[in-house]
Amino acid sequence: MKDSAISKINEVNLINEMLLRDPFSLAAAARDYYFSQVTAAADSIAGSFPERRVVLCGGASGSGKTTTAHNIAKSLERHGLHGEIISLDNFYFGIDKAPRLPDGSYDYESVDALDLAGLDNCIGTLLRDGTAMLPVFDFIADMPSEEGRQMDIDPNDVIILEGIHAQNPRLKNAVAGVNTLNLFISVERGFFDNGRQILSPKDIRLIRRLVRDLKFRGSSFSNTHEMWRQVSVSEDVGIFPFKGEADIIIDTFHCFEPCLMKNFVMKGAAKEPENPSTRRLLDALGRFACVGSDVLSQDCLLHEFVG
Repeated sequence: MKDSAISKINEVNLINEMLLRDPFSLAAAARDYYFSQVTAAADSIAGSFPERRVVLCGGASGSGKTTTAHNIAKSLERHGLHGEIISLDNFYFGIDKAPRLPDGSYDYESVDALDLAGLDNCIGTLLRDGTAMLPVFDFIADMPSEEGRQMDIDPNDVIILEGIHAQNPRLKNAVAGVNTLNLFISVERGFFDNGRQILSPKDIRLIRRLVRDLKFRGSSFSNTHEMWRQVSVSEDVGIFPFKGEADIIIDTFHCFEPCLMKNFVMKGAAKEPENPSTRRLLDALGRFACVGSDVLSQDCLLHEFVG
């Protein structure tokens, strides 16, 4: 199936029909559509190297930024280049210096929660000296670790900065003077039933976050829903307004995804009292046929969320 065809499949009835006919072929086609974009992005990065050897890889929560950054780094090897990934999460100030919300809680969704001056110093040192000591954030202690991580680069290394605020002008100013190539990772389309949208791109990202946070971070659906309120507010102010400035947009939409996530959400929801937000998602997911994780290739992006 051609990429142009698979990218347009987002109607429940058609997805169910194709899934029942051959689930492995559908999953493979969705995987290939995603990786065709990764390959094209790596080609663009290689084509602009070394003039632009710093790549800013941003996007909203649940978009698949981390996996995409690593996939791009791997794809760069075809060009004789090596991608060194730096997670912006490691530049959080920590609980004692994070900005506060009106209710007094800490706002880790704000760009002001990041040590932009420290980032500027690290990138400058890395490009100038070929080596730098990078911070490591301890998410259990909610503060930077006492021990950092040394990074060494050589002339064929591309630096990939990955995080939700990678496209924010404040962050770009923190690496002023560095010619960057800007990537925005996103879910670009939702799902429809007879022409009516039943799952928006934001819903898809929320479902990914619900499943991932329960599986890997011990966060209940109720807790994730509560955090999602602030996530949504912050991304509408500090992430999506800068999407138009990206050089490349990668769509991590996978047409069979609701069929895969359906059972994960059902199992998670069964562990706690009914939540109206979860019920709405389950009502939409209930229209899709089920498929198991066995259809996923080893390099499928959705492993980032389901394991």
